[in-house]
Amino acid sequence: MVSLQVYLAVGSSIGYLLLVKALRWKRYNDVHKRYLHKHRQGTLTPEDAQVIVHLAMTWDMPTLMQYSLEFALFKTFGVPTISQILADTKQMCGPMATKRYMDTKILIASWTLCPLSGISPFNPPTSRAGEIDPRANIAIARTNYLHGQYPIKNDDMLYTLSLFVTEPIRFAHEYGWRDLSELECQATFMFWREIGLRMKIEGIPDTLAAFMDWAQGYEEVHMVPATTNEVIATPNIEILISIFPDVLGLRTFARKATITVIPERVRIAMLQPSQPRYMHLLLDSGIAAFRFLQLHLSLPRSTPHHFVERDIWKLCAGGRYPSHEYPRQWQGQPWYKPKPTTTIGWLWERFLLLIGRHTELPSEQLRCQGYVLEQMGPLRFEKDGQQSARAEAEKLLGRDIPDAWVDRIAEPQ
Repeated sequence: MVSLQVYLAVGSSIGYLLLVKALRWKRYNDVHKRYLHKHRQGTLTPEDAQVIVHLAMTWDMPTLMQYSLEFALFKTFGVPTISQILADTKQMCGPMATKRYMDTKILIASWTLCPLSGISPFNPPTSRAGEIDPRANIAIARTNYLHGQYPIKNDDMLYTLSLFVTEPIRFAHEYGWRDLSELECQATFMFWREIGLRMKIEGIPDTLAAFMDWAQGYEEVHMVPATTNEVIATPNIEILISIFPDVLGLRTFARKATITVIPERVRIAMLQPSQPRYMHLLLDSGIAAFRFLQLHLSLPRSTPHHFVERDIWKLCAGGRYPSHEYPRQWQGQPWYKPKPTTTIGWLWERFLLLIGRHTELPSEQLRCQGYVLEQMGPLRFEKDGQQSARAEAEKLLGRDIPDAWVDRIAEPQ
């Protein structure tokens, strides 16, 4: 005779599966109910697109979407005209490569997570702190200033922009628990097209299909093997996998796995070794299992995931803008990681050092006090271009940046 415990176990399991099914698609359905009619009418705005992009980026597949943007940048290293500039600056293949990598991640996260309009749709109605959030446009303006220091071709920038559109779509299809919907794909294109316009990139196609066709044609012509590709790609693979502890062969496996997922044309252009068949089979099996686990057995996130804090009002202690900010994840060399203030914190940092998760402890040299968006980039430009970035950000915003934001840090001498 079947015991009561068996009935309870079966009933609980069925109930849990039904709960997962009901909640897994709830936020997806809510967003599509809110914006699908605007998509069909052709009335989506860039601000709408940014909210739609946040569905996958901060809720449904945040880690995967973050890696897709990192991989988009990594993929550009297979183009000699791009890798040559990076090799010449020595910012992506020398001792400052991790800082350049972190600065780039922070700038991109600020574009994507912080409101392009300067008004966050996520602030609680009762909050007045941080009512104007200029960070997205300051990050764009700072990027424009840094790009202006190098002879970057428009088509190379256009190709990089295309990857920010196509790689999230591809990653969701190949590695995610669901594809991006038609609405999300269009929103991704519209959002990044707006970023491209604010970065003064010329010749951006008017449709997603045209942009994908253009990028494919560009790759066929310009993505070819070159020594500079390898010089830039190899150390950046090491930075990508530095989040894995250097124990039990984890980092070696991560290195092989990273090269395995690189598309064949890109791998050949970067002069990276081909990987054995078993690595492809192992990764395909793991991805399939993880997809099933997430879709059918895992409850959705209860809070959004942000690489940088999206909601500026949470940072505005006492109604003041923060002088510095911190990312929420660090690479092997922990740039912008605060020093621990407790004994347990120090012991944890020592443990991370011991297992190879970090290469050194947080320090003033690694800017443990945090980062300032207007100071992002190579150290030699740290004090340059701050005022011009704020001035350009005001033009992009169409309003003045609050004095409280300007006054939060000391002006450079």
